[in-house]
Amino acid sequence: MVYFQTEGFSGPFYWKWTYADASILPFLGLVSLGGAGIFGAQRLFSADRPKTGLALIVLVVVQIFLSFSFLALTEDSFETLENRVKHPDITSYYTEARKIEHPLEWLDGYHLRLRSMVGHTQTHPPGPILYYFLWLAVMGEGGAALWGGLFLPLLGGIAIPALYRFAVGITQSRQAGFSAAVVWTLLPAVVLMVGSFDAVYPLFTILLLHTWTQAVWEGRRGMAAAFGVTLTIALLFTHSFLVLGCCLLLAPFFAVVFGAERRKAWLNFLISSAIALLTAGTLFGLLYAAFGYDHYAALRGSMAIQQELAQVWGRPYHYTVFWDVYDFFLASGWLALGVLAAFLIRWRSGLVEKSFRLPAFAAAGLLGLLVVDLTGLLRGETARVWLFLQPLVIPLVGVELGAWRGPWRYYAWAAMLLVLAVMRSRLNFI
Repeated sequence: MVYFQTEGFSGPFYWKWTYADASILPFLGLVSLGGAGIFGAQRLFSADRPKTGLALIVLVVVQIFLSFSFLALTEDSFETLENRVKHPDITSYYTEARKIEHPLEWLDGYHLRLRSMVGHTQTHPPGPILYYFLWLAVMGEGGAALWGGLFLPLLGGIAIPALYRFAVGITQSRQAGFSAAVVWTLLPAVVLMVGSFDAVYPLFTILLLHTWTQAVWEGRRGMAAAFGVTLTIALLFTHSFLVLGCCLLLAPFFAVVFGAERRKAWLNFLISSAIALLTAGTLFGLLYAAFGYDHYAALRGSMAIQQELAQVWGRPYHYTVFWDVYDFFLASGWLALGVLAAFLIRWRSGLVEKSFRLPAFAAAGLLGLLVVDLTGLLRGETARVWLFLQPLVIPLVGVELGAWRGPWRYYAWAAMLLVLAVMRSRLNFI
């Protein structure tokens, strides 16, 4: 339906991804090369002496190759990326970064500057703006926008080995972890949204999920502190990570439901929560003491502006409950939904591993997604805005694909490559 540009399949009336008219043939050639890389990575991974690290590096290279080669085939090639970064409406972070003269004074009273900013910066913490300020300081206006934008896919590529490590931890299956990493390598929204911070944010989600589950399920106190550090850094880039709270709070609850030792689980939860909150609170306190940056005031200011914008956009709740989920799975090429459904059927049939970790994560993650949807906290072009929530689903997709026999798994990956080519040639994801 997307290939034939069928009306109604690119989003609701209040937000549509525009259709494109590029030929699919060059992109089929590129995804074929990507597919060869995926096949080679699987061979490295499943060899008698597995080369897991090298296989994951190949996946990272495949994702970066597809992202940059797809970009190179746009009308203005890499100049397109530079124009996106510089555009005051598409991101606006670079636009605001150019205005900074004294960064320490700028941070002091940041929340008071929000309404004078433009575009997305009004509802975001200072992290994305400071990112481009650093590039401007190093390269000047001649190359900061282009190289800053090009560096984001390289940074986002770290999510592939990070997702593998996290998925193996909750599934105890190397093949499930590798299958999840392959799916992430080919995730349309990540590959197609070059130069967008949204394609990098899932890395923070994966790190938050990994450190939190290690802390509350395994009792590792150091991981609780690592969670606090990661949360602090993540919240300096977007307040959206706060909606993960439901999933994180449900993780220890469902661990008990699915077999974890009750007393130990709740004790780990209480101690880990205290350590994490103390760590994050201390770091934000240091930022306030050293630079005058008041994150709580910035959050309140951003939420007030977001509420006003929501009134202007007029995105009806009863539409967003459906279309937000639609857009979320559109970002994964829709195939993730079918594979996820197969996982849920196997889970109900009792074929999923009995360890509490996988069902606890699945229940907490999927219910967390449902809460985000029903509360309407993040309405909009959710293929982009909800991209940081994809790690709640992709590990489950990896579990299902990891259970398939080799040829069928390859057919699924080939279908993902085809969908990626279709979406690149027929949709504009910016």
